[in-house]
Amino acid sequence: MAAKIDGEFLKKHHFWFLFVPIGIFLMLAWFGILSDVDEATSSTQLKNDAEKQKVPPVRAQPRETVTKYNTQLTDLNDISMNMWSQVWNEQKHLYVWPEGYTKEQRKNLEPLKFGSFIDNAKLSVVAQFRERNVYENEYLNLVKSVEPMQFRGDDWQKILHFVKWEKVPSPEDIWLAMEDLWVQRAFLEAISDINVKAARLDLVEPKDKSHDNPKVRQFRNRTWEIDLQIVEAKGKPKVMKGRIKNISPRLQVIGIGNAMKLKVWLAPNARDPFIFEIEGKPVKAGEVRDVEPILKPIPKHEIPDDTVVEGIFRVEQQFDARTVPIKSIQYFGIGRLSDRNNNQPLKMAAFSENLAKKEAGVTSTSMAPSNPSGGGPSGGGVALNPGGDGGQPRTEGAPAAQANLPAYSSNKLERYRYTDVTDQVRRLPIGIVILADQSYMKDILEALVNIKFRFQMTQYYWNRFHGTLNYTTGAPAPPPGGLGGLGGLGGESGSGSAPTNSRDDQFSANLLELSVLGILSLYERHPGEGKTKTPAKTTPLKP
Repeated sequence: MAAKIDGEFLKKHHFWFLFVPIGIFLMLAWFGILSDVDEATSSTQLKNDAEKQKVPPVRAQPRETVTKYNTQLTDLNDISMNMWSQVWNEQKHLYVWPEGYTKEQRKNLEPLKFGSFIDNAKLSVVAQFRERNVYENEYLNLVKSVEPMQFRGDDWQKILHFVKWEKVPSPEDIWLAMEDLWVQRAFLEAISDINVKAARLDLVEPKDKSHDNPKVRQFRNRTWEIDLQIVEAKGKPKVMKGRIKNISPRLQVIGIGNAMKLKVWLAPNARDPFIFEIEGKPVKAGEVRDVEPILKPIPKHEIPDDTVVEGIFRVEQQFDARTVPIKSIQYFGIGRLSDRNNNQPLKMAAFSENLAKKEAGVTSTSMAPSNPSGGGPSGGGVALNPGGDGGQPRTEGAPAAQANLPAYSSNKLERYRYTDVTDQVRRLPIGIVILADQSYMKDILEALVNIKFRFQMTQYYWNRFHGTLNYTTGAPAPPPGGLGGLGGLGGESGSGSAPTNSRDDQFSANLLELSVLGILSLYERHPGEGKTKTPAKTTPLKP
């Protein structure tokens, strides 16, 4: 009997009635998806093949190209080695060992590379190094050579990196102490040379050389124009007369005790100069003044009878503490970083790091990074403080605590001191504060950047000087009662008194403290020194 299809039947069997169309729909959708994926895959494949055709096939470089590359690599290495040789030749004369050693000892020390082992059994130099006539004498001679330039507080040992030996120095101590000495000597000599040049007065050539009289001549520098004349009269001693003119734009002092001394060479080959003294109050800008003869206590303008007098050939001003342009070194810091590289970590030389590892019992795999934080002892600012003590120990740029490795040698010399250490060069940050006449600031900056150690200036600034500079250090006291009735400024009253320090001297308003920071490049001994050619260290390609 056939089933009756009515509403009740459809409700009862609705699942099967719906299953057939839904199944057909799902099958059609599945075939559609498969078709689309296949089409997309084919399209992507065609696109990839097209892009692949644009890429040229990789081919081995021809032998000619490899040969050319290797030649260029060798040439580049030769250029690098030649530049190294050039800068080493510029610097090698600065690495001078103490005169207190014998000639044979210095001869054996000079060929050593920085930080190499010093065989004391063979050279006998280690214990001798701390003797006064070896190490300390080098500083005493250096300080004397830059006079009348002073050091803050009249104590060079607190300004310079001078070691007061507590024990017999190790070879490491000797190398680091000598590096400090070499660096400081280069800076001080460059700065002192400004004073030497400023003291010279150049001969003014006459327009008509046929009328040149060697006994009547004019000399000039940036401050003074001086006319000198040798007066000869029968039966009387030879006398020197002069006239002085201030050609600078400001008032100029004569010197301590209102006195100036000129060294005058009266023959081309004269060994000792005649001292021509000038006394008087400060000279105004543009003022011309005749030099008055000095008769008491003895005539000072008379030339001794035993002096060979051929003319006036050379003149230099003898500076004192009041007139010298570069007056004092206020601060000298080794390892002092500027704002520009204050976060750069300081490093040890390789030989110091090896010794520090042995002392700490640290292996290279377990060692923490050297000097991870850089900057000053507090990790902060870099302002140079002339009032600070320069005494040991002084790791200027290292943080207060170092991970694992000892920061000082056995005699408290700082190990963390370089911003960079390679086989060719050690880069040493330096900070220095110089007290000088403001008109010589440009001369100082120029002198520092031309140091043979190749000083890269990274920062400089200046402040007015408000401290006290002693004028009587190492100088004779002015005569009792001064120079009488000359009057003047800055303590030079009608009673003839003259200032004995900068605080009593109004001319000290021209003084400034110039702070300079930078990086010094100390080059290692060139391996090809004394050889005809240095073999190139290259890694050539293979065809």
